[in-house]
Amino acid sequence: MKILKAIRYYLPLLLLLIPGMLCAQELELLGLYPVGSDYQLKARIALNGKVIRHVTTYTYRMTDGFTTSARSYDLIDNQFLSADVALQENATCTYRMEVVLAENLSADTAGDIKLLSPCIDAAGGAPFMWLGDLNWSSAVSGWGNHPPQVDKSVDTSMKIILNDTTYYKGVSNHTEGHLEYQFSTPFSRFVSRLGVQDAMANGDVRFRILTNGTLHSEYSMYSKTNPNRGNRPCYEDISIDFNDVTALRIEYQMLDGNNAADHGQLAMARLYLAESGSTNKQAQTVTFNTAGGVIPENTKRIALNATATSGGKIHYRVVKGEELARIVNENELELLHGKKGEITVEATQYGSETYGCANAMIRFEMNREPVYELVTIGTFSDNEKFAYLYLDTKNRRMDSLRVVFYDNALRLTPVREMNLMPFIADKTFDTPQVARLPWSDEEVCRFEWVYEGESETERSAYYQHTSPYDYVTDITYRAGTNYGSIAVDKAYGNSGTINITGQQYAKGLGIHATAWVEVNLPEGKYNRFMAHAGKQSGRGGMIEWVLKSDGSEVTRTGRIPHTQKGDWDYPVNEAALLRLEMNDGGDGNGSDHGALGAPRLFLSGNQKTAQELIWKKEQPLIRNKPFRLTLDAKSTSGLRPVYQIVKGKAYATLENDTVLNIHTVPDKDSIVVEAFQPGNTVYAPTSVKSCVFNLTKGYVVQRNEKLVLTEDEQIEEMTVYGDALSFGQVVVRKGIVQVKKLILKYTFTPGKWQLISFPTDLNLDKVSNLKEAGYALKAYDSKMRSEDLDGNYWVTYDSPNVKGLTGYLIRIDKTADNQPKEITFTIDNVALDFESPIRILDLTLDLTNSEPFGQQDIYISPANVKGNTLKVAVSFNPQNTDELPLNYEKALRESRVTYTPNRSGIRLTLPDPTEAKIAIYDKKMKKLLKAVRYVSPMMIDIADLPEGTYNMVVSYGNAIEVKSFEK
Repeated sequence: MKILKAIRYYLPLLLLLIPGMLCAQELELLGLYPVGSDYQLKARIALNGKVIRHVTTYTYRMTDGFTTSARSYDLIDNQFLSADVALQENATCTYRMEVVLAENLSADTAGDIKLLSPCIDAAGGAPFMWLGDLNWSSAVSGWGNHPPQVDKSVDTSMKIILNDTTYYKGVSNHTEGHLEYQFSTPFSRFVSRLGVQDAMANGDVRFRILTNGTLHSEYSMYSKTNPNRGNRPCYEDISIDFNDVTALRIEYQMLDGNNAADHGQLAMARLYLAESGSTNKQAQTVTFNTAGGVIPENTKRIALNATATSGGKIHYRVVKGEELARIVNENELELLHGKKGEITVEATQYGSETYGCANAMIRFEMNREPVYELVTIGTFSDNEKFAYLYLDTKNRRMDSLRVVFYDNALRLTPVREMNLMPFIADKTFDTPQVARLPWSDEEVCRFEWVYEGESETERSAYYQHTSPYDYVTDITYRAGTNYGSIAVDKAYGNSGTINITGQQYAKGLGIHATAWVEVNLPEGKYNRFMAHAGKQSGRGGMIEWVLKSDGSEVTRTGRIPHTQKGDWDYPVNEAALLRLEMNDGGDGNGSDHGALGAPRLFLSGNQKTAQELIWKKEQPLIRNKPFRLTLDAKSTSGLRPVYQIVKGKAYATLENDTVLNIHTVPDKDSIVVEAFQPGNTVYAPTSVKSCVFNLTKGYVVQRNEKLVLTEDEQIEEMTVYGDALSFGQVVVRKGIVQVKKLILKYTFTPGKWQLISFPTDLNLDKVSNLKEAGYALKAYDSKMRSEDLDGNYWVTYDSPNVKGLTGYLIRIDKTADNQPKEITFTIDNVALDFESPIRILDLTLDLTNSEPFGQQDIYISPANVKGNTLKVAVSFNPQNTDELPLNYEKALRESRVTYTPNRSGIRLTLPDPTEAKIAIYDKKMKKLLKAVRYVSPMMIDIADLPEGTYNMVVSYGNAIEVKSFEK
């Protein structure tokens, strides 16, 4: 469809022609534009203090003027209108817009102003006004008290009818009479179909057309029902050039002397506006730079980017899928939750004095339907049964989530239910998560939930272990029977429970022979069909069931009594139609009550990709006090593993699902943690991997570190690292420290002599792996030095036995790459003596929350000598305050609560983007209303809160405070 030029120059005409119109308001029609699969009229409007009461578009069929209308519109930037048009199939149409303005929406309609645009042709022809839009300056009807009419026949309520055709647009008058119009804006042509109303017999009319007071032409029309008409015309199409015409007069004259029924009609009468050079604008194009198509999961917003060749501002609108997305921040598409469908976004550049309006479309496919999948059921090594629920609500919060367990798929008797909300880690449901649930051996379960703000309970498919399925009676199916009616989930005649060979069924169909059931299978949705087919238990006669897939027989039961059944379990991967036929078994027995028990279709799901879990089998942990350890198993899919402590629960707990909090360090024991990745809708579950964390109460001293021990102590294990440049130091300040196992890890460079000493006498070959590395040992000989002052007093030492606290030179053999090699010395039962009776004071002050250029008093009490408490005044005088860490307590204390203009949202004036946690309570601090992760200066939506006083607890950095606000 051609996009039309702007027609701003029509406005002076409209303002003069429509009574009560004020010149302060303007309407500039920009054209008809494709919007998705439909079309819209676009216009620029100057409201000048008025508000829009309503916008109406009209669609006129140009064969007869049949009219449809629409009232859906958008106001953009308070100046642009985009209004839907009602399309008419298989018709050439023209379109126009009507805008009704008011002082305010509650004002009386008597003061409303109506702006009416010209009609524009979809093919790009000249715009026009209907003659009936204009007020005549003078009018006379040949029949008193029966004035001329617009869009209907004079003197009646009938539409205009010429030669058996009904016209919905036109002007009608009675002979002898006239209509006269005065124009302030020039028109280019006058077009109409002249004729006499069909139903008015014997009325013949002469039409005289005068322009600027001069006769232009005249036409004689004869009534179709006049017996003397012969072949003379009953209507004629006219088209008159109107250059420089400022006055039009139409005279209706009698031809036959009988004016009783001379109804003259101007059907489809219209005036085409003259072209104006000032209206010719340059064409422009709008191009989307953003890619459309399928929106990736978990996308919350899409930045829209479109450009116009004019360089003008782009305006964006959601024109399809308003329930799925909305425009925020002018150019971002914010996706809403809970739906699946297509989103169409329009980018429009509304033009200028130089450029015409132009638009472009982009389409997105979105799936925000929640995903619930019971991905794994299994057992950890401590025999604890578990299940994993993959849950992706597509950012939609829940008020409740539970699972209902049933005894089995046949009887479907509820046995218990479990509230799952305590197992949901992220109550905001912002991201997909895997909930680990305690499980039992029930065969069937079903998940039920209620979304936040809603009351209706929604339900998942049923699960048989991890396989989801639908009962046929819960989905769309067709069935027919030659006798009686079909009972759903009941025996035939609704007389009780479905019963086949003594087994009762909660779901299924009770049907009298002969009958059939059909199910259409959406491509790829189901892969397996299960059911029991037979007679209602206790009924006489024979019956036969036949199972067909796409018209081909899969199986049949043959003629069976009520003591037998067909037990069906068949794949249906490729099938499009499943049909079950029931025959009477050939005996014609009147008790042929058929029963279809628990007919189930199992969902195919996705073909899942295998993944592996990679984790170490063992890790030593030598610590002397509680600590936290981040667990680091990795899955090849990149999905986060989940963990379970299966041994050592007395020593540790899991925090945030990934941190091992070891709160009690045993002398020597182990903690066993199992890791597992349960998969999702794409990846299959991994196998379970376990890691043994061997805990030993002790110390690890790295190179360049110094460990100071201050009291008698029994240490299970101590590891000290060293090399040629540095060695970890252990200093005992008081008492004797007994180390049950001392491990020295020394790094040698092959081929180089390195000096090392040991804390006690030992045999190197027994306590280390030096022998396999190949080593040479030298000892210092003081006797040689006393006898030979010029000699080399380091001599090769053949024995592996060395003395404690004595220096030795050791060299290990060269290797092919000569890379450093770590040698481990393991020494049992080492006693470390104290070095000094005085305890050294190590004082560290945390001045994070102190004010710069202030003073802080510190009190120090001696621990092992007599003396008074020492008071030290510490001045906090930083050289550069810009480098100081943020004082969160002060920043939070000085922050303020601000409001959006309509008080639908609040902000907190925090000085940096550190994430704060905000909990909004009622005035009495009893009910939690909202919980928000807040980053300044984002807005917190409070539109849903009633008016009143609220408290909010703000946790910001290391500070916490309660602030109040009013709604």
